[in-house]
Amino acid sequence: ECSDFDECLDLANACTPNSICINTIGSYRCGQCKVGYVGNQTAGCFPRKSCASLSFNPCDGNAHCVIQRNGDVTCACNVGWAGNGHTCGKDTDIDGYPDRSLPCMDNDKHCKQDNCVFTPNSGQEDADNDGIGDQCDEDADGDGIKNVE
Repeated sequence: ECSDFDECLDLANACTPNSICINTIGSYRCGQCKVGYVGNQTAGCFPRKSCASLSFNPCDGNAHCVIQRNGDVTCACNVGWAGNGHTCGKDTDIDGYPDRSLPCMDNDKHCKQDNCVFTPNSGQEDADNDGIGDQCDEDADGDGIKNVE
């Protein structure tokens, strides 16, 4: 009578490190990566990068952490807030621009003050360059004649 031995225990590196090894009668097979790891048997299993695993949170208190497909960590302001994610300010009309200018280090356009605070205007259009968004400007083209006339 033959007895099976557990290749997963007895063979060093039977499967890729940090993956699941499944013992079968007379053999073994390698499964997916363990919880907390990503990859496969060919490429290897690597620690899953997550916002919870960061040693510090780079995001503003009104933002959330985002892991990009390439593994980079970015921040995005929550709904009702706007900015670059590291600095967020109130965004009353939820158009992606804060009600007041923010002191962002990277000069991000989304840190500049909304030119029409109570009306969404995500393109920040301002045809006459008077600092008032076209959506809120009674004379959007600056010709001295109100838009409705």
